[in-house]
Amino acid sequence: MRKLAAVLLMLIFALSCVFATDGIVTWTWFENDPDVEFFRYQVDGEDEGKWTVVDWSVNEVSLELDVSEVHTLYLQQSYDGIVWSQSSMTDSEIYEPEEEEPYEEEFSTEEIQAPEEKPAESGDEVVDISGLSGEAIGAAEEPAKYSPLIALDFGVSYMNCLPDSAGPKSAGVFASYSYTFGKVGTFDYGVKANLSLYTTKNLFTDTANTQLYSYLNALAMMTTNVGNCDIYGAIGLDLGFGFVKDNSVYFGIAAEVGVKYHRFKTLSLGLALSDHQYLAPVSKRVNRMDLKLFVTKSF
Repeated sequence: MRKLAAVLLMLIFALSCVFATDGIVTWTWFENDPDVEFFRYQVDGEDEGKWTVVDWSVNEVSLELDVSEVHTLYLQQSYDGIVWSQSSMTDSEIYEPEEEEPYEEEFSTEEIQAPEEKPAESGDEVVDISGLSGEAIGAAEEPAKYSPLIALDFGVSYMNCLPDSAGPKSAGVFASYSYTFGKVGTFDYGVKANLSLYTTKNLFTDTANTQLYSYLNALAMMTTNVGNCDIYGAIGLDLGFGFVKDNSVYFGIAAEVGVKYHRFKTLSLGLALSDHQYLAPVSKRVNRMDLKLFVTKSF
């Protein structure tokens, strides 16, 4: 876990009554690590059940205390609200009644009880308060957890046999699922699976001579983000099927390229072109290409 660099400033204001011993003690801290999500603090102790947890937007605590005594603020930080750093601490000063102006003190690095982990950036007048425990350091050294890209595509497509365009022309629907496992540079890598169903126009004019086609494939995929678009490419094994008039099973490979335009946060519009080269059976080798228009739901 990266350290939190901060400055602890303490201001003590006495009540107007000259004989009163209660006053407002305010501690303020300034963080320069944007990944910190939570702080927790406690005065005069580190009991597990007595911490007050606040989010990253809170950087100040004011408490009414007996300012005739020294009080110690213990402050910890966390990225996830589960693993916490060791405490940094600072003591308040005893209020002097003759002081008319608010008391202000800036704490130096030596006054903060936290081990050095890395130097502050040049120009930052900060104080190390993290003092991470062994468990927290171990968690920090692990790479950031990868968030997979998960998407479902639904759309329509047109398929033709190429280069023999005299083959059956068909239209259909398809669905696909994609999931990424990791990242290499600017590219995410994962898998993509497609399932489709096509029919020729005879379905509506000559049912006895109609032909249905389908394919199922599993592809290795690489995708990258360019502006508001995702551009991807995929290649893998492909199974083709024929039904009704010609019952056949085809084995081959498929390649696909496509682009998705992010119109909304979780919905995008896509266009893809895929090629299916069926190698078996040898007597029915065929190449089919389909153009697909689809909507993607991202998770």
